[in-house]
Formats: sequence, C-alpha cells, structure tokens
Amino acid sequence: MDLKSIVRRGRLELGLSARALAQTIGVSHSYISQIERGVIKRPSPMVLKRLAETLKVVPYWEFLRACGYTYGTEGEERGESAIESVERLGDKRRHTLAKRLWEVAAELGHTDAMPPVAGASAYRRVPVFTTIPASFGAGSQAVVLEYDEVETTRIHESKLNGDKEAFALRVKGDSMVEAGILEGDLVVVSPNTPHRSGDICVVRISGGEHSIKRIVLQDDMVILQPCNSNYEPVVIEEGSKDDLHIYGKVVHVERSFL
Repeated sequence: MDLKSIVRRGRLELGLSARALAQTIGVSHSYISQIERGVIKRPSPMVLKRLAETLKVVPYWEFLRACGYTYGTEGEERGESAIESVERLGDKRRHTLAKRLWEVAAELGHTDAMPPVAGASAYRRVPVFTTIPASFGAGSQAVVLEYDEVETTRIHESKLNGDKEAFALRVKGDSMVEAGILEGDLVVVSPNTPHRSGDICVVRISGGEHSIKRIVLQDDMVILQPCNSNYEPVVIEEGSKDDLHIYGKVVHVERSFL
C-alpha cells in the first residue's frame, strides 16, 4: 500500500478531517492534503513516526517502506535487528541498505545507532517547496524551521554549489520548457550564488506567486524572460525594482521518470 492510501485510510477510520490530523501531528492542513494527493511522497521519518503513532493503521516500518526508506520486513519477522538484517545481504545490497538505514537514523537523531557508511555524507537533505512561503529567505538561515515539516530530498553536495541554504522547488507549469525545465522537475536553488544577466532564477513580484524566469538586465530595467515562446516577458522598471525579490539562482535540475 502506498503512503497516500495508508494515510487516507487511517484518517477516515479514525473519523478525522485532514485539518484535525494535521493539528495532531504538528503540520499544516495543506501538507496532509499533499500527502493524500500523492504530491508529497517522502516525508521525513519524524513525520512518518508521528503519523504511525496517531493513525495506528499500520506499523511504523510500513510507513518507512512505503516511502522507500526500508526494503521490507523479512528480517524483522525473524526478530533480527537492522544490523543483523544488513549482515545477511550481499556486499552491494548491504552497502546500499546500510547507507539508507544510517540516513534514517541520522534524521531521527540516533546518530549513534550504527556506524557511518562510506559515501553517505556526500548527500544532503534539502527542503522541497511546491509554494515558497512569502517570508522565506528573510535573512535567517533557520527560516525553514519556521514552516511545517516540509518534504525533503537528497541532493549530492556537488549539485548544491556549496550553499548551506540551498533548497529545491517543484516546477509547476510550462513557462521554462525551452530551457529544458519541465513541469514536475525539481530545480535546486542557491540563494548565495551570485546571479548575472542571463541566469535562470526563482523570483517573486510583490503580491504575486513565485516563478522561474531567466533574468535579463538591460539599462535600468530587469526583464523576467520565460523560456516558452507562448508567454510574454515581464518588464520591471527602475521605480518598481523594490517589488522584485530574487530567491536565488537555479544551479541544478532533477527529473523523475517514474
């Protein structure tokens, strides 16, 4: 059973609204809705633990398995510990599973649960937004912590430009298709990488939603250029530049073919 089915089934069996479940586990109503719609497929292990404890529809490991954190329960059914299960596997699968178990343990704060696995530190978890909160990037490195338990994804350090404040954004719409950025892709955004004319950035104009555009600097104007000939550019005049907020430069694009 997939995550969205588990959550919806458990919620309905308890007679809870999505809003009531969200309040119980400490996330937003929209976060639960996105799980049940399949938009968020991999919440953090801590959120899954709260869901398991609240819904009691399936065990915690079933939530983990539904999100791809574990490989099943064969060892658990035999009473094996996570380490014993890993030791039974061949070298390649043992390394892969050990790495995954280490990452889950680290997210739950149990970094002493098992030894670090080679290569695990090469990846970092970054928040994934579908809509950027209006105050995001207001100057605090810990600003992400002010929001709900957001979806996260593992990105290799080499794709993050060394930016500790990098985040990912799920693309909506087709305004950047001619730049090879399609709906559903994840773009990695670096707030601390300098942007120049011609770079693709994530921007917001006061009162509007965020968007991904190519920034063109021309005389006293900033032109937000979509990469789709069906859309017109947006021109920001000198007197309106204060209304433009640039969240950061797009430094990497990831696409899922599933």
